[in-house]
Amino acid sequence: MRGSIVPILLALLALLDLRVELQLLADHFTLSSLAAAIRNHLLATAVLFLLPSLLHHYCITTAKGHSKNFIDNFN
Repeated sequence: MRGSIVPILLALLALLDLRVELQLLADHFTLSSLAAAIRNHLLATAVLFLLPSLLHHYCITTAKGHSKNFIDNFN
């Protein structure tokens, strides 16, 4: 359960980084402004695009109730 905070924290930090760009896009959306936002914030957009994979990796448990998280197997 401890590892499930990692993707949520990453998503919140990515949205915090993108907040001004998202406000500008909400006010006046153009494809060039979207491309500029992605180009200027590559890490934040990559985190948001990979969020489903991160959630799957950190939050899914097996049928036996054991976590698939590598660190939890040693605790």
